[in-house]
Amino acid sequence: MLTRKEARQAVRLTTETFDRELDALLDTAVADLKTAGVAEQDDDALYDQALRMYLRGHFEPNSPEAEACRAIYESIKLSMKLTDRYREENADA
Repeated sequence: MLTRKEARQAVRLTTETFDRELDALLDTAVADLKTAGVAEQDDDALYDQALRMYLRGHFEPNSPEAEACRAIYESIKLSMKLTDRYREENADA
C-alpha cells in the first residue's frame, strides 16, 4: 500500500496541504478494489500502481492525463480481479 509520501509523489505534490484529500482518495481506491473482489496488498507493485493511477485520475479530474489514468486504473483492476492471487478469498494464501 502506498505511503502518504508516495501518494503525494503520484500526483506531483511537494506540500502536505492536500494530505486529507489524498488519504480520502486512497481509502476510496482501496474500497473500490475491494468491491471488485481485490484484496488489499502490502508491498505489491501492481496494486500500488493501481492506486497511483486512481490518484492521478481523480485528484485533478480535468487534467489532460486524468482520463487515461482512470482507464489504466480500470484495466489494472480488471486484471487483478481476474487473477487468483489478488482475489479477496485468497488474501491469506
